[in-house]
Amino acid sequence: MPKLIPVGPSTHHVGKSLWEIVGNLKNFGVGRLVQRNIYERYPEPTYYRILKIETLPPPTDTRDLRKVRAYTEKVFRGRKSEKIFEICHESWKPDFVLVPKSEEKTLIEKAEAAAKTVTKRSLPSTIPFPPLLQELIIQERIAKGLPSDEEPRMKVIIRQKDISGEDLMYHLAEEDQTPTIDYKGGKGKPLSPQMYNIPEFYREKLEQKT
Repeated sequence: MPKLIPVGPSTHHVGKSLWEIVGNLKNFGVGRLVQRNIYERYPEPTYYRILKIETLPPPTDTRDLRKVRAYTEKVFRGRKSEKIFEICHESWKPDFVLVPKSEEKTLIEKAEAAAKTVTKRSLPSTIPFPPLLQELIIQERIAKGLPSDEEPRMKVIIRQKDISGEDLMYHLAEEDQTPTIDYKGGKGKPLSPQMYNIPEFYREKLEQKT
C-alpha cells in the first residue's frame, strides 16, 4: 500500500455547526455550554455559555444557511471574558460540540482552577518579517544605498479591547524583561519538506542559466 503524505494544513472541523446544535435544544440552548475543537490544543479548557440566540435574514450564499448569531459568555483557557462574545461568522463551521449537562460542573471547576495557575505570556516588541518580504526590504535598502546588514523587523501590536478573553493571556515584554515567547520567524518545519526540494531536472536547468 503506498505511503500517504499529508499536504497542506490540518483541519479542526470535527463536530457540528452551532445551528445544528442549538436548533435541536429546548429554548435554543440558552444556558448550555458548547466547546470548539480548535481550542483542544490548549491544556486549559475553553467554552461558551449561550446567553441568547438570534436568527439571520434569508442568506444569498448557501454556506450562510448554516449560520446563526449567538451571544455568549466566553471562557478562554480558564479566563472569563468581561464582555459578551458574539458568535456569527464562524457559526457555520462543523467545529462545535455540546457539553453534556453531567460534565458541565467538572468543566467549570477545571476552568476556575486553570485561571489561578495560568500566567500571562510576554511577547517581544518586534519580530522578523516573513522571509520573502524580508528579502524585498533588504533589496529596497540596497537600491536606496541604505545599510542592509541589519535584520528588518516589524512592530508587534496587541489588541487593547478585550473581546474574547484571548487578550488577557499576552502582553509586550518591558525593555528590561526577557520575553517568554521567542519568535524566530522563518517558514518553520513543513509537514512535507520534500516539497521544497528542487527536482534534479530543474536544478540542472537553473545551473545552466547561472
